[in-house]
Amino acid sequence: MVARISIRQAARTCCVVATTMTGADMVCQGLEGATSWDHHRSLRMGLVGLVLAGPITQVQQLALERIFPGASAKTVACKVLGSAATSPFIISSQFAFVGALKGMPWNENVTKIKRDVLPTWAAGFAFWPVITSINFRFVPLPNRAVVVGCAGALWNVYLCRQANKEAPVVLEVSEMERLSTHTPVIMVEGV
Repeated sequence: MVARISIRQAARTCCVVATTMTGADMVCQGLEGATSWDHHRSLRMGLVGLVLAGPITQVQQLALERIFPGASAKTVACKVLGSAATSPFIISSQFAFVGALKGMPWNENVTKIKRDVLPTWAAGFAFWPVITSINFRFVPLPNRAVVVGCAGALWNVYLCRQANKEAPVVLEVSEMERLSTHTPVIMVEGV
């Protein structure tokens, strides 16, 4: 079987992912204690889902099915590992796109990606392997990206937080100032 989907199925996937990312950002803002809804932020996250996360998820599902056809336990394990291996690229792409949409300078975007992708990817290991295993074992190919999009509604709350959190402010204090105030200071290098 050659892994294929229709344009209609691909468009549906993009719409589902966009909707779940928009909704997840609304939930995320509420959990962050926002006093008013930042609709621009939610629309940014929806756009990320529509034009980036949705298509990438669909391509990932198709590629893994072509490389590892079937649904045996061994094949599913290979797909789960393949999905985990491609996740840092997907997370990096999403963070870069959100940063670009926010007007973040490139060097700040790169710093954010370096700082936040690995912890985000590691957090995904608590969530995605089970979802991915069930998806590859029991869900027909045309519906897999939709399942990922729907399961991702929960994940996207966390992803929205990671994608939109600001870099911490780092104050540089000279050694003389630190010693004169007797206040412990944590120095951060390379930021």
